[in-house]
Amino acid sequence: CSADILYWSAFKQLDILESQIKPFSEQLIGFLEETIDTMGHINLLTTFGDEKGSKAILIRYLLVNSLTSYYILIGWPALNELGAIISTPYMAMKFLTMSGKIIVTP
Repeated sequence: CSADILYWSAFKQLDILESQIKPFSEQLIGFLEETIDTMGHINLLTTFGDEKGSKAILIRYLLVNSLTSYYILIGWPALNELGAIISTPYMAMKFLTMSGKIIVTP
């Protein structure tokens, strides 16, 4: 929850040059105390929303090469930067666009 993670398989699909990866060699510690090696980090402008309204923020993703069904994990650092309000029971997120419009994503 405290890191924004981009999985290596998703990174490769983005067609970004590997030369943009910055060194970062710390390990992540999971829920069951397992450790996962990082491959570096990259800053990417990430857009939330759709054509009705959106907001873009710069996120520092840690790159991880691990088998998972996820492409990215958005952690609290990015959610705080976005100003998002999360509702777990409704599986929804609410945030303000740059123009001040409230967006609710399912």
